[in-house]
Amino acid sequence: MSQPPAPWQPSRPASRDIELATCLYIVYDPATGHARIASAGHLPPLILHPGGHIDTVTDVLGIPLGVGGHPFDSTDIALPEGAVLALYTDGLIEAPGRSIDEGLAAARTALTHTLKQTDTLEESADHILSALLPHPPTDDTVLVFARIHHHPTTSQTA
Repeated sequence: MSQPPAPWQPSRPASRDIELATCLYIVYDPATGHARIASAGHLPPLILHPGGHIDTVTDVLGIPLGVGGHPFDSTDIALPEGAVLALYTDGLIEAPGRSIDEGLAAARTALTHTLKQTDTLEESADHILSALLPHPPTDDTVLVFARIHHHPTTSQTA
């Protein structure tokens, strides 16, 4: 019968003792066009502006959930009418032989070109997934697009 490990000898490597998860939280107010964003270790959202410029929201890249000991922050951003917000997992941009930075650059380029050439966000997502994912895919992948529309509230007079 085997003996349990001594307290100073972990039964598993220390890195496996920590369960981590990433989270991206966005609250959008269509009346103002503003969004509040908080991130816990998740990849940054991309914003494709109507003129074709892409912003990467890097203001709140916090540490993953489960690490502990660090506060989380949020940021407020203005999302212009007609912009496209792109949210994705690391499976889209990380692949064997390609760094996350290279994958993010490829995603930004694909997003810019594809959204100009397709009629729907669904078509755009299909094209980007086909262009960026290795064959066969090596990781689970999520890609979500949201087109921004402002809906200002009408003022009511009493």
